[in-house]
Amino acid sequence: MSEHQRQQDLVVKQAEQRKQEEFLVNEEIIKIMKQTKLKHGLKKLGENQN
Repeated sequence: MSEHQRQQDLVVKQAEQRKQEEFLVNEEIIKIMKQTKLKHGLKKLGENQN
């Protein structure tokens, strides 16, 4: 394998890793948003019952 191919391989691997990390971060954000929405929803339900 030439040095150039090795460099390209490394760049591709790094790009794929970054994509996976971004995906995981987005998953976390979605989870957090869902949890906070649920909390807000429950708060509203509690207020309506009073």
